[in-house]
Formats: sequence, C-alpha cells, structure tokens
Amino acid sequence: MIECTAWLYDDLSRANRAVHRQVKIEDLPFSVEVALTDFTFNLGEGTLKKSSVLMYVNGGMFTEACNAMTKYVYGGGVKLPGLVKRRNREKEVCLWGK
Repeated sequence: MIECTAWLYDDLSRANRAVHRQVKIEDLPFSVEVALTDFTFNLGEGTLKKSSVLMYVNGGMFTEACNAMTKYVYGGGVKLPGLVKRRNREKEVCLWGK
C-alpha cells in the first residue's frame, strides 16, 4: 500500500511539473492548478500542450478553460461515460472560488 501511494504521489508530482512547464502566466488560481494537474495526470502533457484548455489558461480566461475540459471525453472516437464524469468533476474543481 505504501509503495502504491508513493507511485501515485510521483505521478501526480510529474503531472504538476508538466502544468508548470506549460502555463505561461503567473498567479494561477489554486483550483485551476489542481484541475489542470488531474487533467494532465489523465491525458498527458502532450494533450495539455495542444489543448484549448491551456490556450484559455495562458490567456487568463479561467472560466473558459474550466468549461473546455468537458470536451475531452472521447476514447477511440467514442464518448465514454467515465470520462464525462471525470471531466465534469475537473470542471467543478477548476471553477471553485470563481
């Protein structure tokens, strides 16, 4: 169990570092950082880098970025209910404090 927790922490840390590499603005709201880290943990830095989510974040348009997360719900060209739930939850977290 301890080893699994360490792996999870390492993966989340890697995702958070990727967020910090890609976000070009200062004063990123904590709720947006948390949501972006989860988004990146699940989709990878490459997807974050080319996403409309990042474009909005770097433009300071945080509400638009949060809303854009819900577009990333397809796997193999199929809309997946589990991804819909995950992206909606990321959006909720992202919008906290807005």
